[in-house]
Amino acid sequence: MKESATKLVRESIIPAFGRVRALLTEKALGEHFSMPQFHNWLLQTGTVPLDVLKQLIDEDIAAARRA
Repeated sequence: MKESATKLVRESIIPAFGRVRALLTEKALGEHFSMPQFHNWLLQTGTVPLDVLKQLIDEDIAAARRA
């Protein structure tokens, strides 16, 4: 795949993944969910593979439910 095509795929899939994870996190946390806090958390997490990001989000959801 050409570099420009790879970049296009990456730039179109990652935002969609982020929005889906945000919606799932919002559903899981209900009134305790904050989109600005979620966005800040993503920025602080930095660049990680999507499977690692999913695992980190799932861990944070589980921790929030225990709190």
